[in-house]
Amino acid sequence: MKRCVTKIQGILKWCALSMMRKKLVMYSWLMHNPTQKDGQGVDIGPQYRSVIMPVTEEERQIAEASKERADASGAFSAPIATIIQPLTVFYPAEDYHQDYYAKKGVHYESVLTRKKSKL
Repeated sequence: MKRCVTKIQGILKWCALSMMRKKLVMYSWLMHNPTQKDGQGVDIGPQYRSVIMPVTEEERQIAEASKERADASGAFSAPIATIIQPLTVFYPAEDYHQDYYAKKGVHYESVLTRKKSKL
C-alpha cells in the first residue's frame, strides 16, 4: 500500500480507503460489461443496469474520473453506459436472494478478459 501521509492520525487510514475505492471502481469495469445499456447479458431491465451509486462527493469524483479513463482506454468496443448517480435509498435483498449460491448451487461468473493495463 502506498503511504499518503504520516504522523497524522486518521489520514493514513483515509488514504488507504480512498485507494481501495479507486481499485474497486477499476475492477468493476473488468468484471462486467459496462457498455451494455439497461442490462447485463440476457438480464434486461433497469434493475440489471450498470450503475455506481456514490455516497460521498469524493466517491463520485473517483467514479467519474475512472469512467473517463476507462472510456478513453480503448479497452471497450463501445462507450461506457454505466450511470453514476447518488445513493438515495438502500433496500436489503429479500430472503430468497440471501445465500443464493449455497441454496441454488448456481451463480453468475465473471471472467476478467480485458487487459488491466489498458485501464
